[in-house]
Amino acid sequence: MKKRFGYGISDSEIEQLKALLQHKVLFILAGPNGVGKGTILNLLLSDESLTVERVRLYTTKSVGMDKTHDQDYFYVSQETYEEMRNNRQFLQWQQFPYGCYAISIRVLFETLKRCSCAVIDTGVGASLDLKMFFQQHAIPYLDAFITPVALDTLVSPEGVDAALVILRNRMSRRKRGEADDDLKDRLDTAQRWLGQVSQLPFRSFVPNVEGHLDEAYHQISAMIRSRLDSSR
Repeated sequence: MKKRFGYGISDSEIEQLKALLQHKVLFILAGPNGVGKGTILNLLLSDESLTVERVRLYTTKSVGMDKTHDQDYFYVSQETYEEMRNNRQFLQWQQFPYGCYAISIRVLFETLKRCSCAVIDTGVGASLDLKMFFQQHAIPYLDAFITPVALDTLVSPEGVDAALVILRNRMSRRKRGEADDDLKDRLDTAQRWLGQVSQLPFRSFVPNVEGHLDEAYHQISAMIRSRLDSSR
């Protein structure tokens, strides 16, 4: 089964979204698996000087595949997912061999109403498609691509290999129970995106270097604060 993407948001809902974003921030957080997006996001969520919320996704994947991140998703059956998709309840939906993922329009709106910054943490491919969609419809957003090494290191001849070693170690340490084949697939995907990082159209590339997590977090939080200040 090939990966598929789709959108279900109406023109009137796009206008509602733009109105909501006049004084709020929609942030796309992207990067390969194991790069530390979740850790950075958790720091943002715990920052009492900001009101940040994660946009919780819908998925058909098994809960047992990732027991440590159950609160990241609404788990639904394939039948329920397809019914919601057919009823155009998803801003964006994605279909993979191992499960489906989607951003609910209702959940996105409710999240934005509660906070000053709503963060979408999804795959790189989905992030690129979402960015393109937002640009086509003049929907304001921020984005950042998290890398495991500094950008100048990553684009050097041995940079991708060095980055993959770090990602492999991080995925092994977190002990989420991924099968060997799953880890290999994730690393193969990371290698593909990291190998073309200089061509990826992200506004910011934020390194989450070993031992310097705070620097990555502060760079992201500064971006959010700056956008919020400019919208007041």
